[in-house]
Amino acid sequence: MSSNISVIATGDSFITQRLPRAETDLVGIRLLFQKADVRFTNLEVTIHDFDAYPAASSGGTWAAARPAVLSDLEWLGFNM
Repeated sequence: MSSNISVIATGDSFITQRLPRAETDLVGIRLLFQKADVRFTNLEVTIHDFDAYPAASSGGTWAAARPAVLSDLEWLGFNM
């Protein structure tokens, strides 16, 4: 018995703002993602509420997003 697993992987997801869920192209991407069993992205930003500010000069990064961005990634269908 064999089974197939479909995978979608994206990289360099530099998402710092909420996604426009009503945007037609984004909804199309979401439908494509939902066809796969495994949906992976490499999120290139840190997630926090900006109660502390990372400093790029100390080895950190300025690339950051608020936690609500995670719900947008979940809405898109990412599960990894």
